[in-house]
Amino acid sequence: MASDLANEGITLRFILQLCLAGLALFILVQLAKLYARHKHVDLSASRRSPLTHPKNEG
Repeated sequence: MASDLANEGITLRFILQLCLAGLALFILVQLAKLYARHKHVDLSASRRSPLTHPKNEG
């Protein structure tokens, strides 16, 4: 996709590819959330606390 952009510039084909890539990413994230809910994973904890572990600080 990067070579298409470098060679041809922003074309309708490039915009469509970018939209499809974004849509695919959105669908993957939604499926992961759905699977996590199915497995009863608490998704709210990741929003409240950072991803770092206390041992890694300082």
